[in-house]
Amino acid sequence: MEHARQIRNLQKAGSACEALEGSDHHGPSRMKVETKAAKTLAIIMGCFCLCWAPFFITNIIDPFIDYSVPWQMWTAWLWLGYINSGLNPFLYAFLNRSFRRAFLRILCCGDERYVRAGSFTSSRTYTTSANRTSISMR
Repeated sequence: MEHARQIRNLQKAGSACEALEGSDHHGPSRMKVETKAAKTLAIIMGCFCLCWAPFFITNIIDPFIDYSVPWQMWTAWLWLGYINSGLNPFLYAFLNRSFRRAFLRILCCGDERYVRAGSFTSSRTYTTSANRTSISMR
């Protein structure tokens, strides 16, 4: 019973702190962004684990079965892990709008259909100064 009371007091203290912090972090929209980031990370890490797990499990089990795993299986598991590296850009493109736009722009050789209005294009000139020298970048 004492533990339940301590947990309740900690929850009350935590919710009070969150209420104070939440006022300057735009509550629901911040939560939506963080939820999306967590889902993206979960999908990326899940694919990584699924692709590399067979190789590492085989690597751990093989000594216990007198190294009897055929080389074809080793090659298949290794290539499955390599496929994960090729899969990553497509996963990021599927899950992240800005990455998708940049990815499509690269694949389509800078086609203007994939450039959002107001984003960086090669026709804009940016001027900055460093050490009293003006530098113009295109």
